[in-house]
Amino acid sequence: ARASLEEALRIGRTNWEARLRFGEFLSANGHYEEALEHLREAVLREPKAPEDKPWRVEIRIANASALLAAGRADEAFDAFATAVSADQADEVGRKAEAEAGQLSAARLSGKAAAKEFLASAEAGAADGSFDVLLAQGLLAMDQGRWDESAQALALAANSDPFRAFEAMRAQSRLAEITGNPEDAATFANDALAAFPSDPWTLFQLGRLSEADGDDGQARSAYRAALDLELDFAPALERMAALMHEAGEHESAERYYDRAVSIEPDSAAVWSRRGWNALSLDQLELARTSFDEARRIKPAMA
Repeated sequence: ARASLEEALRIGRTNWEARLRFGEFLSANGHYEEALEHLREAVLREPKAPEDKPWRVEIRIANASALLAAGRADEAFDAFATAVSADQADEVGRKAEAEAGQLSAARLSGKAAAKEFLASAEAGAADGSFDVLLAQGLLAMDQGRWDESAQALALAANSDPFRAFEAMRAQSRLAEITGNPEDAATFANDALAAFPSDPWTLFQLGRLSEADGDDGQARSAYRAALDLELDFAPALERMAALMHEAGEHESAERYYDRAVSIEPDSAAVWSRRGWNALSLDQLELARTSFDEARRIKPAMA
């Protein structure tokens, strides 16, 4: 993947999207200082057209998040503020994410402005809504700040009883990735009890069942999610994978066919469909599937 991104950057060194994608890749792999070299360039070259506002917000949040992960809290605080400013993030549905990042940076920053911002937030003058707390918990989880994530998600769960299930679902994921499968199952079941019609909670329960070796229970959870949302791609993909592993290749193909019709840009699903097609001796379908996977993600070649 790195080689493909470096080649894209070589071809278009002044292209903001190439800089953004390479910076996001480096940041996701923990190379924050190197990522910042590219994300700063993306900020400087960000598109200016009104219809490009979502891209501007993504660039600014990516840059600010890398600054925070690199321990440069003062700069991160200012960078998150640029994403929040003028309600740009609000207009593309990412204001809570940007404000959560700003709150996280404020807690680590020594800047007077950050301390004032944090004091206002604690006094309730800043937006301490469920959305901000949830986004803050998810951001901290993504960056490996487990204690901060747990605290924010607990506050979110207690702040809005009607949406507590969303926070509980995230708490389940946090418990899972920190090696606490029993707590993960408890949170997921609590989320389902609070809101039985959430396909994402059922999907999480299915994943936990798979991890526990209970494929039958996993299938039941995924089917329940699909009963609620027929085109729920994550459940379609997992059902296909489980059936492929069980040797039920024709059923797996039906699920893969539906999955790629909903998410045609998923190279991983196209590749898995190709392997399943080989098991069915459908060589043309296998070839088409692998070609599509390589087209989407050349590094898979």
